[in-house]
Amino acid sequence: MDTRRVVISLPLAGLPALPSAPVSGRHLWENSPPPTQNSPPVQGLLFHLQNVLFDDTAWRRWLLRLLHHMGLHSPYDAFFRLWETECLEDSSQDAFDYWQALRGFLSSAGMTRGQIDEVEAAGRLRRERLNQQTRPFPAVSGTLARLHEAGVRMVALDTGCGELRDPLQPLRDGNLERWFQAVVAPARRSDRAANYHRALAALDVPLDRVALVGQDPGELDWAAAGGLRTIAFNAPRHARADVHLSHFPELVQHCGATRLRRRAG
Repeated sequence: MDTRRVVISLPLAGLPALPSAPVSGRHLWENSPPPTQNSPPVQGLLFHLQNVLFDDTAWRRWLLRLLHHMGLHSPYDAFFRLWETECLEDSSQDAFDYWQALRGFLSSAGMTRGQIDEVEAAGRLRRERLNQQTRPFPAVSGTLARLHEAGVRMVALDTGCGELRDPLQPLRDGNLERWFQAVVAPARRSDRAANYHRALAALDVPLDRVALVGQDPGELDWAAAGGLRTIAFNAPRHARADVHLSHFPELVQHCGATRLRRRAG
């Protein structure tokens, strides 16, 4: 069973207690005004791991090619949008088994048990290989080092659906763990508010000085609704964010910016 979905804190002596979260709807925090042009400089960054610090689409592209070869045809975006919904529902349980969830998903898509067995057998080998081959995007390491030198606190949050068996492996291989106050893997992906509270507790920076660096339009919108400033990287053009990065090193200059206006790309 895949048991990676636990909270992982890298060295965090004296981690502040998780704030209470009496939240409802799309708001993460009570009394969270939106960022304004006079917002204070960013002093803390909350990073999504997937497609921000490293590319995790290699597995998805390989899987979809295999499924196409076996007769299951679906556009990339539509297929994985449905998969993420399934993943979110399955991860509401205390334990998340990637292969069990994927098997159920493929069965609901009409594949036979024999076909699913074939996908899993080939996929286990491929997934392990990709886990060893995934590396951070170019310029990520140098940019994180510059941010650390500037005194910016950083926490990474795993928001993936288990495509990488060990989502921390690329950070270890790139020696990136040292720049983060913590790397947080959610105990339950479906409990999004609690997951963000854990990450923010580890960050220990006032909310109005925190920005989320993300790629997924829905996550960017949801975080903004809770009071976080948002910085988009590798995001679709329609994604709304205070800042869209063309290149990762641009992040350094925006951490000193006080004027962030929420806009589409």
